[in-house]
Amino acid sequence: MTNSIRLAGFALALFLSSGPVDAESIRGTIVDASGKPIEGVMVSAIDDEHRKWMSVFSQKDGSFEINGLRNVDHSIRTQLMGLADQWSSGVAAGTDDMVIQTRPAVGDELEVQRPANSAFSMLAFDNPRDKMNFKMYCSYCHQSGWHDSSEVRCIGSIFL
Repeated sequence: MTNSIRLAGFALALFLSSGPVDAESIRGTIVDASGKPIEGVMVSAIDDEHRKWMSVFSQKDGSFEINGLRNVDHSIRTQLMGLADQWSSGVAAGTDDMVIQTRPAVGDELEVQRPANSAFSMLAFDNPRDKMNFKMYCSYCHQSGWHDSSEVRCIGSIFL
């Protein structure tokens, strides 16, 4: 046997012993309170055991399909700015008729969705250079939402 044939045989044996290919899906529809489909919602399937997230966006008709999942239960999370995050646990791979009803985010749910630079235009700067420095040093990185001011201490910046 040549080395290439041995290598091919070894690779095939390794592939076959690695178990089934991840081929399950979760399909469903995202709707609002009136049952109207919602486009552009990020839908994530979370496999906690493997610490793996797979995400897709809902289509114009509100449908989504997440492929390549292991045959285990997943948690499902939906996210869209202005809507409350929705979580569903124990969703079986192979589910093909999931309907997730969303609702508007209110109060703190909505506030935590705001990117940090959403209030940048409200800040007053005496010096245009200070404004530029703040924008370059802080607002490019801090996009995940508001923080308690007692927690924010950026080392290396002129703002502490």
